Order: sequence, then C-alpha cells, then structure tokens
Amino acid sequence: MDRTNDTLALMQCLRNALDRLDAINAFTAAAHLDACLHALSDYFISDENNSKGD
Repeated sequence: MDRTNDTLALMQCLRNALDRLDAINAFTAAAHLDACLHALSDYFISDENNSKGD
C-alpha cells in the first residue's frame, strides 16, 4: 500500500501546528498537535495491523 499521501498530509498537519505556534496562538496549535498525534497513532496502528496480516 502506498502511504505517501498519508505521510504528506501528516507532515502538513504538523507544519500548520508549528506555524500557529510561531503566531503565538498556543490553544490552536495545541489542538492541531493533538489532532496530528491522534492521526500518527492511527497511522502506526493501521500499519501494524496491516503487517500482522502478511
């Protein structure tokens, strides 16, 4: 399975959160970082589950 688009989307999510930190909007940045961490968690859980099926 090609995960390139997923990886690029996660990188963009993190970049957006860091941009908000630069703008000193900590609440919004924290929300974006939280969403990114959940997405990363889901990404790795999905990847692990796919590996178990092999």
